[in-house]
Amino acid sequence: MGKHPAKAVPKANQRIELAVPEPILEGVKQAAEEAGFSGSHVVRQGIDKIVEIANVEPDKALDYVISTKKEFAKAEEGEKRFEVKVTPERKVFIETTVEKLNRRKPSKENQIYQKDVTGAAAKWIVEELEPQDVRSEKHIRDREKEFFTKPPGKDRGGELVRMEISREAAEEIKQKAERRRSQDRSRLARKGLRKFLDWIEESPEEALAYILEERDYYQPPNSADRTKEEEYAYQFYAKVVTKRRLQMAQKRLDDLCETQNIYQRDIAQAVGRYLLEDFDFAGLP
Repeated sequence: MGKHPAKAVPKANQRIELAVPEPILEGVKQAAEEAGFSGSHVVRQGIDKIVEIANVEPDKALDYVISTKKEFAKAEEGEKRFEVKVTPERKVFIETTVEKLNRRKPSKENQIYQKDVTGAAAKWIVEELEPQDVRSEKHIRDREKEFFTKPPGKDRGGELVRMEISREAAEEIKQKAERRRSQDRSRLARKGLRKFLDWIEESPEEALAYILEERDYYQPPNSADRTKEEEYAYQFYAKVVTKRRLQMAQKRLDDLCETQNIYQRDIAQAVGRYLLEDFDFAGLP
């Protein structure tokens, strides 16, 4: 599993450029007109769709983006450009998607860039988006708030992640962190979670097998009559974009697993085990 630091979220709205064959751009404008929204609005929804597919089915997303890229390269019509303003959070989603697709190691000529993701979004709008399915700006803003706004009543940004592991395991993670002066347990847990999510996105079957392996030491007993002393969950805050990745990873693994339901707590427990058994500390500062 490679090391991929989380993207910092810029503060100001960002401008991105859509560069597509003229018929595609005209199709985007027509779709927007039929839905009663601006062209920029439907482009933002198209971007969200490609990001969503990349989170759930990255191979499918990669194939779609590459096929679109090749199609546009062969187009006889001239390329047209269209500028779209996006929120900082959506810009991070685009950049993260580009990195995620390139981690699947496409050939050099099929290397993915931001313009390829936005181009695929435009193609999806023309081919798939129905006017009645275009969401309102309020819906989009509310969705962004769900994933990025500091939770009400909390003194810091991010979302709470519960790692239901034994006290002994949590203490061992703390000791590992303390041996590296630049780390603390929560920071180490966040790094481990991000790298484990990378693994799920790159090799979901392998990650699922790892999660399903029994390791009683890393989680408290699951019996209904466990004592208060046996009920323990180490909690830490993760970036909201990381929590969204966790939600998408859980859905993907739950769909993949045929023997039992997979919950976020199962992934978090596996992260605890990963930190103790398999985490590569060599690259940490």
